[in-house]
Amino acid sequence: MSHYIDEHDAHEKQQLADKLKKAEKEARRKAVSERERFTGLQIRPTASIYDDAERKEPGEDNWVGFGFDLHPQVTFLSTAVLIAFILLTVMFHDQAAEFFSATMAFVTTTFGWFLVLAANIFILAALFFAFSPFGHIRIGGNKAKPEFSTGAWFAMLLSAGMGIGLMFWSVGEPMYHFGAPSPMFSGVEGGTPEAAQAAMGITYFHWGLHPSSVWGWPFLPTTAACP
Repeated sequence: MSHYIDEHDAHEKQQLADKLKKAEKEARRKAVSERERFTGLQIRPTASIYDDAERKEPGEDNWVGFGFDLHPQVTFLSTAVLIAFILLTVMFHDQAAEFFSATMAFVTTTFGWFLVLAANIFILAALFFAFSPFGHIRIGGNKAKPEFSTGAWFAMLLSAGMGIGLMFWSVGEPMYHFGAPSPMFSGVEGGTPEAAQAAMGITYFHWGLHPSSVWGWPFLPTTAACP
């Protein structure tokens, strides 16, 4: 008899647990679907009650004034390095030109195959994530709705991300490489049909699927870290 009572109690407890789990799931779904829609990064994370570390807001140490909002360490250090680089390049123009040309020739000749291989691997990896089950993961949750349509995203990508570059370099880059082929194409002389073919290959490599795949990779961990 006691064995029957224990089984009966266990069954009731299991039913109660299932009801609570179902109610919690429904409450979560309702909270997500009925929450007020927001745009941009307007949610400020809060620290745990057990977090005793000093809380600092981004930019609270910035120097503000005269229309500027500067981070002192980042701004002045990077400015000093940039000014020193420009001054040295201007002061030692011939040596800088020779150094940059030699460095460019060494990188493209020695590691050109690796750059092409890596870019193709990025494309394959991007296609895998796009058409595998990972591609069905919706950022922000299953009930999240995008702020812009897919067409609007592509329009912004092409106009703001690549528009000005394509306006100039769609003509400037193939003409440049046609007159001075990359050292990666050893033996190809400028102004020849082979140079024209190599120039168009480099242009498509720089402005086709390869850079888009490379640019997409930094956003994967960013979106995963900011659900």
